Amino acid sequence: MKRIAVYFFIMLLVLQGIPYQKADAEEPTAGIDSAQESIDLANQYMKDHMNYEGDYYGIKSATGRSIIDELAVKGNAAFNNLPIFVYGSPMEGAQAATKYGNDTRVEDDGQLRALGFSYTDEPYANPLFHIDDITYVRRWIKDPWELPSPVKRDIRKELLPDNPKDKHTYQWLSYEPDKFASAYSVMNQWINSNKWLPNRVEKMTGDRKFFNRSIEGVPEVLADNPEDYIYMIQPPTYHSWGVGIAFYYYGGNGPDNMEKPNYYLYYQYFRYKPFAMLENDLSAHFELLPSNANAGDPVEVAINLKSTFGKEVTTDYAWDIRTASGDPISATYSGHATKKSGDITFKEKGERLLRARFVMPESNVSIQFAMNKDKDSPQERNYDNNSLSSSPTAVKVVVPTPPFRSNEELGYNILSKKLRFDLNGGSPLSASLSLPANSSWNGNATGSLNVSNGQPDLFRQFAVSNNPPVDEASAHISREPVVSTQILRTDFGDNPVGGGWLNWTTPGTPKYRTGDILASGTVSRPFLTERIDCDWVTNSEGEQEQDCDTTYLPGSSTGVFPDHTDRLTVGAYIYNGRQSLPAISYLNKIDGNTTSSLQKILYWKNEPYRYDVVRWMAHEDENGGLYGWTPVPGQYDRSFTHQANGELKWTVGKSQEAAYKQSREAAKKKQNVQSAYDIAVFATDKELQKYDYPIKSGYYFNPAGQYTFTIETEMYKPSQANTKDHADLVDQIIDSFSYESDLIYINNNKEAVNVEGQKLSMNRNVPVAKKGVLTRDNPNGVNGWKLLDVDENYTKRTEALPHTQERDGTMHAYWRAVLEGYNESSTIGSYNNYEYREFVKNGQKTMYKVTEKTTVTITIAPEADKKLYTHAHMPDGTYKMEAKIGGIALTGLPHAYKTLPTLQGIDLGNSNRLTITVRGSMYDDLNG
Repeated sequence: MKRIAVYFFIMLLVLQGIPYQKADAEEPTAGIDSAQESIDLANQYMKDHMNYEGDYYGIKSATGRSIIDELAVKGNAAFNNLPIFVYGSPMEGAQAATKYGNDTRVEDDGQLRALGFSYTDEPYANPLFHIDDITYVRRWIKDPWELPSPVKRDIRKELLPDNPKDKHTYQWLSYEPDKFASAYSVMNQWINSNKWLPNRVEKMTGDRKFFNRSIEGVPEVLADNPEDYIYMIQPPTYHSWGVGIAFYYYGGNGPDNMEKPNYYLYYQYFRYKPFAMLENDLSAHFELLPSNANAGDPVEVAINLKSTFGKEVTTDYAWDIRTASGDPISATYSGHATKKSGDITFKEKGERLLRARFVMPESNVSIQFAMNKDKDSPQERNYDNNSLSSSPTAVKVVVPTPPFRSNEELGYNILSKKLRFDLNGGSPLSASLSLPANSSWNGNATGSLNVSNGQPDLFRQFAVSNNPPVDEASAHISREPVVSTQILRTDFGDNPVGGGWLNWTTPGTPKYRTGDILASGTVSRPFLTERIDCDWVTNSEGEQEQDCDTTYLPGSSTGVFPDHTDRLTVGAYIYNGRQSLPAISYLNKIDGNTTSSLQKILYWKNEPYRYDVVRWMAHEDENGGLYGWTPVPGQYDRSFTHQANGELKWTVGKSQEAAYKQSREAAKKKQNVQSAYDIAVFATDKELQKYDYPIKSGYYFNPAGQYTFTIETEMYKPSQANTKDHADLVDQIIDSFSYESDLIYINNNKEAVNVEGQKLSMNRNVPVAKKGVLTRDNPNGVNGWKLLDVDENYTKRTEALPHTQERDGTMHAYWRAVLEGYNESSTIGSYNNYEYREFVKNGQKTMYKVTEKTTVTITIAPEADKKLYTHAHMPDGTYKMEAKIGGIALTGLPHAYKTLPTLQGIDLGNSNRLTITVRGSMYDDLNG
């Protein structure tokens, strides 16, 4: 009758618009007989306590699915028989939940994946459905409601791994709608609304963390801000449950699981307790819980008990402390109860502290505690927090390890080393701390690992570093104590820094010394267990409203480092380079070195330049990190050299044949136009056309032709200046060119001369022919006119070949070919096997690749409008004129290419080697 009256009174208040007041703190569902009544109470609570405008829940979902009446009235056992608002068909909800995921199980062990749908038509997860066994790193996805779209198809999602060693903290999410096993499709099927996002919750309630206190089972990594990772599908109220979901990527299970992305996505649902479950409650939590202990150590456990009842209550309690094999352990009990079991009384909203002390056996220990075993003294909303268990994380026995033999080495490039000794076969010396359920750490772990020198005559300046007092936010404490000694390379007779290089004949054999290091210690860390207590109070307007307080109960977890002895042997390795490097074969030849080839390619070994080198050696710290890198003089200097080359290419711009073609063709056609005879007058007589180039003496006949060569050299110099090597080679090539002719000319003084301008001897008033030669050094001829012109065009490119003394500097491949420790010099084994690599010492000149190119055009012709006339008394006969390129003897030059053979000349062919036939003279034409 009371429940009916309460419900009737509440409904009257609702219908009259009077704020809802809780009538019975012990019966949150009192008077609820229908889904509509349950929905009305939920909506009214949201208006009163969340400032929600309007009605959120309805008898049908947002898309018209009908509510499941039974669950809306009293839920089920999994939800403590308190209402949950689920709509539609359970099977339909389960099928929708598996539409896109890799895990396609709709049902497992008689349980459907979903109970139906939420009010906004997301699948409503079933807490009894087994989802996943967590055996790997989970990378939680922040703000899962922010998804890509057709406009922005790829977005970067921040990830929070639950293992601090996992470094994969973001991943790209692509817009892939309706695609099986795509992360987008899986997430999108659960996220249909933005009503309960953190910013909306904060706007309504003033606190974005308003619902956090009622979330069950939040992982430790999400404890500070679960609202950023859990999408709340629908909110809890005073009497009804809420539900949320979070998504994560697997971290993988291979050796690279801490670095690489994994696109396999899964989820975890979270229940939001009705606020009624946070009141009238008894709870227990560990205040002091050893994580581990050495056998024989004293162990103390403390448990804090708390009541939120507004009156004095008495309940039962019991300790159960056993070995791993199940044998009971004798313990001493103290605090507010001095017996193993019995009754304990709480004052109004009071607390009690119980302690148990025992000696750690040679096995793990299980600690169990329970109160209000029969769940009737008193009656509570929630009994889940009435019992405690230390298993499986505590209390574990720590077994001392036997002495472990290990070696440390002074590497080939190490000048000194601070030694580091890890216990237990190379594993760090560790102490672990266990965190009780529903708790969070409240400060750093403290304590110390004590390390002592077991061999002071070996470790002479013994000092322990990398072993600070424990003060860190971790549940797994590792210490790798470091012993610093005067382990110096000079102690092994090798002093490369000072120029005292030891040429060790067996560089793979170290020298050893051995000693013991002893270690032991303890750590502890405080924690807080969060407890939320709710009660109904009367406000200033005389209305009942819910008031919740969050209490954090302190506790401490302890652990020990195992006793350990380490035995260490130290050795040094020595290598100081090789005197000579493998010889490099350089080309020394001239390709195309024939008289018929216009193009010739020269190859020779560049002259060497001596350079001092260094190697880098370092000091090694206790973590294996290298510091104090030092450039150490190399035992041997090195020579820079490389393949030098040059390319010579001749072209005939205008051959003699081409030059005289116009005049010759005009003569054949008997043209009588002076302009047709541009540089020479050929005979037009028919009977003379049988000759290639017939002329009559006395007419003008200019020498002609144009020849070009390009010489491009590539050499290596410690300067960017123009090289004499190139200039001398250009001069030699120019000087190898000559123009020869034995035609007889007449100068302005009416003297018979050759093309060179030399006066000819006379025989009975007839000039005697003599060959004239024009060169770069002798370019002038008849009348002193310049008949051979040399035009030079020089360009240069320089490319610095960077060398460096720095380990991470830029070293050109050509340098690597002449230094030890590189692939290019065929000495990579020195680096791979002995960590020996050479660099160029600072303060030395930069080497340059100097590419020089000279284009020379040699033109045979007088100045414009000048004509050279042949002597009218030049005897009939044949005369020769030829453009010639002679050979060059390189051996006589003071440059590296002097090792090459003679650079052969070039036969320019008949087009540049003409025979002129003289028949008659100009007087014949005048008298004819």
